[in-house]
Amino acid sequence: MGRAFLLWVDLLLLGSLALSVWGQKEGGSMTDTREFTTSGHDKQVVCYWGTWANYRPSNGKFTPESIIGSLCTNLIYSFVGLDGETSAIKSLDPW
Repeated sequence: MGRAFLLWVDLLLLGSLALSVWGQKEGGSMTDTREFTTSGHDKQVVCYWGTWANYRPSNGKFTPESIIGSLCTNLIYSFVGLDGETSAIKSLDPW
């Protein structure tokens, strides 16, 4: 898949997550202050993070510190693999 397509998918998923977290009240303002977590239900909430989000400028940058752990039961991290010699988890991001 092309890098532009994957970036589009990443932005779409992050936008959907943002809307589900804050929600929109009548009048279009994003002022919902409810706290959302994965506790209180037995559903799986899978989040996806593409490493290219690290390289975005300014407010578009999304790093591991940006992940709100209480929103996800599972995290899919793109470009991760196992080291062939040590079987340790390592980044496959060529940058």
